[in-house]
Amino acid sequence: MHCQVETTQAIVDRDATCILMVKGNQPTLFEALLDQFNEYLADDFRVEILRKHATVERSHCRNERREYYVIAIDPEDNLSERWPDARSSGMVYRCR
Repeated sequence: MHCQVETTQAIVDRDATCILMVKGNQPTLFEALLDQFNEYLADDFRVEILRKHATVERSHCRNERREYYVIAIDPEDNLSERWPDARSSGMVYRCR
């Protein structure tokens, strides 16, 4: 699903939930989230309210490790100005 404010608002207005993938085509949002998770990285992801899950799989003769990080969005954060219904943000780190 594309990450557009209007589309997301239409989904939320119908009492639905959605997950958005943020890429470089939303540069302000992408940079804000990247900065946020870089701060967590500086603390070695030892943030009390940050949840982490890791998986390891072997497929097509290669090992792949994925680490998932999710944290609630602070209502006072600038992110909530444009995306007022956003409740959490997350990141997936993949290593092959």
